Amino acid sequence: MKICLLLLMVVLVSPLVEAGVSVSGLILDRAGRPVSGARVIVRGRAAEFKTEWLPSSEAALTVVSDSQGRFRLPTETGWTAYHVTVQATDFAPLWSALNLGRDPILVLPKGAAVSGKVVSQGKGVRDVVVVAETEARGPGLFLNGFLARTGGDGEFVMSHLPANTRFVLSTSLRGRDDGSMVPARVIRTLDDGLSVGVGDLALVKVTPMRGRVELKDEVSLALSAKAQVILIRDRFQDQMETSLNLDGSFEFPAVPIEVVALRVDLPNYRVSGRNRSLDSADPRQLLGFWSGDVYPLRILVEPGDPLKPMDVLGRPVSNSPEDPLKGVD
Repeated sequence: MKICLLLLMVVLVSPLVEAGVSVSGLILDRAGRPVSGARVIVRGRAAEFKTEWLPSSEAALTVVSDSQGRFRLPTETGWTAYHVTVQATDFAPLWSALNLGRDPILVLPKGAAVSGKVVSQGKGVRDVVVVAETEARGPGLFLNGFLARTGGDGEFVMSHLPANTRFVLSTSLRGRDDGSMVPARVIRTLDDGLSVGVGDLALVKVTPMRGRVELKDEVSLALSAKAQVILIRDRFQDQMETSLNLDGSFEFPAVPIEVVALRVDLPNYRVSGRNRSLDSADPRQLLGFWSGDVYPLRILVEPGDPLKPMDVLGRPVSNSPEDPLKGVD
């Protein structure tokens, strides 16, 4: 799949200096005017032969550009470059790699726009929050946090998205109380300054998911008081957690008809390799297409550390995420 990256102008304006100095940069718009209040957020660090990406949950080093558009990042011993995102009001965010000892000029684009209408039975629906994130999820590519709320006629406009980029549009698992949501839909933005219309986005009913976590060694289900089941959407960064009942049962009230993953968080236990939808690429979880008609879903767990991909070679697990979501038979 071809991934279109943002055009980023980086002009090096000072010679390489010895390690230990800060990165002092300048942020401008495309007319050459300084952009104040832009947030430069460190997402990763690099040295000669390695790159360390910071978890999204970890508090990242953030600096803000001043009234002249200038910013300064301190250095850390052993690292020679930072991978950062740059975000500013009324501009599209972007990724950049900043080398220590060089002072870059970063040019922020205005970005592209997406417009559409959320409907139910052909009528516009107001106050629906539409969310967008890049389809590319890898480090140095993934961007999210784009939101737009529908007006009284159901229409919305989402501005300042990176241009010529594939996005996934949807609504959140927690977004609505009536058991409906917009399924994940892939769109592509146009050039900087242009808007693409996506037409009607229909709200669809979602279904409850009920299941039960079973312990292979028949240890008391009192352990379930410490357990959680985590539901993760495969095409969209969205998840929901629920606690187990004392009998090991669980329920998610609203799950879209799409590919989802399930994880069980229980100390000293792991998802068993006997589950039919064990994800061979990430055997900490089950992965499959939720069709809404599997009741109840039985998930087997067993004592031990989480399985690794090498541990499940040759086991009868699903090879495609499009296969139906199943636990143990």
